Amino acid sequence: MIQIEHPCAADLPQLRELWKASFGDTDSYLDVFFSTAFSPDRCMGIHAEGRIVSAAYWMNCSIGQHPAAYIYAVATNEAHRGQGLCRKLMDTIHSHLSAKGYCGSILVPGDPGLRRMY
Repeated sequence: MIQIEHPCAADLPQLRELWKASFGDTDSYLDVFFSTAFSPDRCMGIHAEGRIVSAAYWMNCSIGQHPAAYIYAVATNEAHRGQGLCRKLMDTIHSHLSAKGYCGSILVPGDPGLRRMY
């Protein structure tokens, strides 16, 4: 069973681990990100098997005069890929954003393979 929700403080080490494994950023970069830019209200993660196995973050932006979200750092643990988790996560995030009054979202995939997935 999976749960998709905003992370709590106890999830931060797992979020950092997933980010580092997915994107290869340094601990010092992650220290800065999680101390200055991170907000649990602008992140959702999937808990499965007692761990965070997928996560995505967003920041507020606008499209014209309308509130929107820039979604970034979407990641799924390698062992859990190919199970549709990212699609479920993105669907949940889009429903959440819509309920909060966002008009849409922007996501820039990191490579052509990801473009096909999104």
